Amino acid sequence: MDSFLNMFGNEVKHSYSVARARIDKRLDFLRKVYGILSVQLLFTFLTASVFKWSSVITYIVQTNHWLVFAGILGSLGLCVALQTYKNDYPTNYMLLAGFTAVEASLVGTVVTYYRVESIIEAFLLTMVVTVCLTAYTFQSKMDFDRFNAGIFSLMSILFSFLFLQIFFPMSGMSRMISVGFAVLYCMYIIYDTGLIMERLTPEEYIIAPAILYMDMVALFLRLLKLRGERERRDD
Repeated sequence: MDSFLNMFGNEVKHSYSVARARIDKRLDFLRKVYGILSVQLLFTFLTASVFKWSSVITYIVQTNHWLVFAGILGSLGLCVALQTYKNDYPTNYMLLAGFTAVEASLVGTVVTYYRVESIIEAFLLTMVVTVCLTAYTFQSKMDFDRFNAGIFSLMSILFSFLFLQIFFPMSGMSRMISVGFAVLYCMYIIYDTGLIMERLTPEEYIIAPAILYMDMVALFLRLLKLRGERERRDD
């Protein structure tokens, strides 16, 4: 996520960032960001519900795996376009809407493989964790540049274990890796929230919800995978 954020305004880190703006501009920035993020989450919830409850859509997405790859490529393309037109209204809003629609469709595809109870549990956990971590970040005096080193170290360890698991499968290792990635995404929520305040200007509010939305989706999918693994053992 850091590389994604770096595309959108690291040049303002020590000048006109949100953290250094007047309190009224800061509050206006936060209202816009979390207002847009709320709409993104609501749309994703509704889209995932349609995918889950429609047997026709479920059949289509589960039998046409190329749709997932097309969605991933589309999401990346829209990220690049959003970076290019981040200050171009209303193009930036349309690109963010397209990005959200693609991501919501990918989430909807994933949830078709899980039980409703697992989906609700993972969603609630994601919301609670995000709110708590965001509140912590806003009142924290943490040096987020140093925090980046911890994220990189954990990511390196997890990918090393993932590589070993592919070639030398070990019982229980998959679950441990999933837990590790869930912790990693929690760290990203803290890190990205802090950097949004430090590296974006109050006028770049359209970028912040895209960053936080990606973090929340990643955490939700990882928690859902953990819940799904537990269900397979119980079945």
